[in-house]
Amino acid sequence: MHLALLLIGIVLAIVSRVLMLKTSSGVLSWHRSLSNFLVPPLLILSTALAIMMMGAEGTMFQRPVNHSGYGLALIIWVTVCWIVIQKSWSAWHLWQRIATLPLYQSDDVSGRCLQTSVPFAGRVGIWRSQLVISQGLIENLTKREIEAVLVHEQAHEFYRDTFFFFVLGCVQRLFAWMPGTEILWNELLLLREIRADHWAAEKVEPLLLAETLFKVVSLRLSSEQDLMIAFGEESTTGRLEQRINALLELEPRNNPLHYSFIAGISIVGCIPLLTMLCHQ
Repeated sequence: MHLALLLIGIVLAIVSRVLMLKTSSGVLSWHRSLSNFLVPPLLILSTALAIMMMGAEGTMFQRPVNHSGYGLALIIWVTVCWIVIQKSWSAWHLWQRIATLPLYQSDDVSGRCLQTSVPFAGRVGIWRSQLVISQGLIENLTKREIEAVLVHEQAHEFYRDTFFFFVLGCVQRLFAWMPGTEILWNELLLLREIRADHWAAEKVEPLLLAETLFKVVSLRLSSEQDLMIAFGEESTTGRLEQRINALLELEPRNNPLHYSFIAGISIVGCIPLLTMLCHQ
């Protein structure tokens, strides 16, 4: 019975993902993308967790449970733990490499300086993040442009993007086989940058920010790929036009993402835990 329950959970997750993608096609918003991205995987994970908590003995709906469903649920959660450990190890290893770089200081902003001619700025870490800025960015941008870039990076720190996208990255890797995962993942990456741009635009001139963004991406085109792979980042070149348009329009189309919404997603995704009440 447990195996049937898990298979039903997987089918429902896939069907719900497909329906979500069809009903919200062409709409770009945090709430839609995050719910479409998280709810189907949570349905599978919570179903597997419920089966593990019920154990391999007993009955459900007056039918005996078996070890096959329990074993599959265990495999799913062992895989989850393995992915989290792997990504945590990679993040820690990268953090150690960053710690060996020379210090960078600008007014009240500090970080590490990457010795490369490729213009680059980003934050490295999980919960606590470290600013990394390249020598190429310092040499090719004016002081005002560098300030605009640093404010953008402060936005990522403000929203704890390194932590939340570490979690989302684990989900993306585990459920890459589900339809629409890559599309939704790219949408979330774009929305993350747009949100940081809008936050930065409250502190620096939006036009300066847009011009700086265009300049950095233009300079990075020739050698961006190698650097992004080294830092585990996605290329942002393809999202340039959308980010600049969002900056110039400054439309509040991305509603603030409240913790109550995340809690709501978690509750919906954990509904399969109620099946534990049927276990005897």
